[in-house]
Amino acid sequence: MLYTKLVVPFGSSFIDYPDNYSISVITFFVGCDNNCDGCHNEKLKDREYGSEDIKTISIDEYLSLLYHYAKIFRTKNVVMTGGDPLSVYNIDFVIETLSKNNDFNFCIYTGHDIKYVIDNKVRGFKFIKTGKFDYKLRQEPVKNDDKMVLASTNQMIYNENFELLTSNGVLAF
Repeated sequence: MLYTKLVVPFGSSFIDYPDNYSISVITFFVGCDNNCDGCHNEKLKDREYGSEDIKTISIDEYLSLLYHYAKIFRTKNVVMTGGDPLSVYNIDFVIETLSKNNDFNFCIYTGHDIKYVIDNKVRGFKFIKTGKFDYKLRQEPVKNDDKMVLASTNQMIYNENFELLTSNGVLAF
């Protein structure tokens, strides 16, 4: 049975799901192997980081929590972020979770590139944001009725068919 470390309780977010109208359940994974300069969740990079909010849970527990929070937030959209859900610590857990999923629209935030995603056979998501945060290419993240602006211009969003949806870190709606 696979386990991973997550921040619990889960939260909700409007800004992180790549459409112009949806709330999502947001889940923070612990562990990252990207070492982005200017990381927005520095503590969650360290797989050994611990606090009362960090829980080690199984896939079944994760899905059960998702159903609980999806009901509270009235959504089927889930953002996996971190740390990095596709880090060496979390990727097997995420792949197995996605293979068991029939109910949620997952969006994965990873610092890895799309080749890494394809090579590791990550499937079952609705959207995936790829690319390390690059402090030199940073921009103000914004989401409104017209667009979603990512944290740096090199980051990209793809759909489940690996079609690129962004240009210069901007997703137009």
